[in-house]
Amino acid sequence: MMTPYLRTASVAVIIFLSLHIISCSKPSDPNPEPEPQPEVPDPRSWYASTVAGVGMQGNLNGPAQSAAFGIMEVITADAAGNIYVGDNQSIRKISNGQVTTFAGKGSGGNQAFGLIDGIVVNKQGIIYDVEGPMIRKINSDASDVYFAGTGTYEYKDGIGTNAGFRQIYHIALDKDENLILPDYDLNQNQILRKITPSGVVTTLPLIDNTGFSSGSTASLIYITCIAIDPSGNIYYSSAKNQMIKKRDLNGNVTAFAGTDAFGTEDGQGTAARFMGITGMTCDASGNIYVAMYSTHSIRKITPSGKVTTIIGVNGPGAIDGHTDSARLKRPMGLAVDKNGAVLIVDQGNFKIRKLELK
Repeated sequence: MMTPYLRTASVAVIIFLSLHIISCSKPSDPNPEPEPQPEVPDPRSWYASTVAGVGMQGNLNGPAQSAAFGIMEVITADAAGNIYVGDNQSIRKISNGQVTTFAGKGSGGNQAFGLIDGIVVNKQGIIYDVEGPMIRKINSDASDVYFAGTGTYEYKDGIGTNAGFRQIYHIALDKDENLILPDYDLNQNQILRKITPSGVVTTLPLIDNTGFSSGSTASLIYITCIAIDPSGNIYYSSAKNQMIKKRDLNGNVTAFAGTDAFGTEDGQGTAARFMGITGMTCDASGNIYVAMYSTHSIRKITPSGKVTTIIGVNGPGAIDGHTDSARLKRPMGLAVDKNGAVLIVDQGNFKIRKLELK
């Protein structure tokens, strides 16, 4: 069976080479960014725990610690603390210690969902997911509609189901409740698409000053991960998923962390190295968290661009505890919950894990 992070462009799947494989505001900027504050060391340390999953593949609802999950890729959390996980062709919900099938295959409505490649939930509790070239809007466990996309792989701005997408997977919400998705244009150039709450789809301007190509080839189109900070700056993986670019509110794109060279080194900005980014998220303080599938690690990037590894130095495993000894295996999607904890799709262990400072 094809591993879920390897996809071919001809079937809307991306080839992901995990093993070989951000801007100072000018005084005249209409949207200047606040001056970065000095970083104060936190006396607490990161602690990993298991939120749900018995540790074997399956499709079993019930108490969180005895539930079973399939091939999970993406995760989100709402303002009430409920967690939603894209699991094959269904959305699983974790709430009050119980796991249920919220929508899609196996739910009471028996909706015909595709593979869930991206998922977010807004302040009103409305869920949006990515299924191939389509965006679905889910108002409740019994009400969903196709929100944007024609159902065929194409690049076309427009309104709702008259718009078209080529290679969308991850998705994020900005401060105005717009959906932001990485995509590719007809020339295989990496782009960003915006969908307003009313369904208007446009392509965001990108003035790329990084010096690193945003292009690809017909046979090598990478799954791009994305995160948005509280100010509205967009961060997305690029250069074969080995670096992170930052788009400011004016469309200027700069190199935030990493380069086109693969590696695992921590450091400042482009001195750090990444290898096979499979998930990104941002917390309320503007810190970016990055999942690296092949090194079984989670990295943290501060607003100033300082990169550290917070879990993963010990190799793969399924151990809870402080991160000097904790382990996970093949992490994918990330999200931040209402308390600031980092939620992880621990795909290799068929579990949902959580990182929090204690």
